[in-house]
Amino acid sequence: MISTNKTGDKKQIISLWKVEERGRIEAMVNQPEMLSHTMSLFKNMKHSKLLGYIEYGDYIVCFVEHDLQGVGAYRKIYPLTREHG
Repeated sequence: MISTNKTGDKKQIISLWKVEERGRIEAMVNQPEMLSHTMSLFKNMKHSKLLGYIEYGDYIVCFVEHDLQGVGAYRKIYPLTREHG
C-alpha cells in the first residue's frame, strides 16, 4: 500500500479498494491536488509500525504509527474488511 501510493499509479491505488468503493476513490485520485498530497504523505514516511488491531465481525481495525520525515509520529486508523472467497 505504501509503495503503491508513493508512485501515484492511479490504477494500482484504485485496485487496493473494494470494488464497490473504487468509483469514489477514482474520483479522488483524479483530482491532481489530492493525488499530489497523497504521494507526498507516503513519500515522507520513513517507516511504519502496527501498534495493534481489533477484530470486529468482518472488520479488522488497525492502529498504525507512521514516522514522517520532518513531522515525527503520525497515528492513523485503518479499517479493513475481510474478503471471503
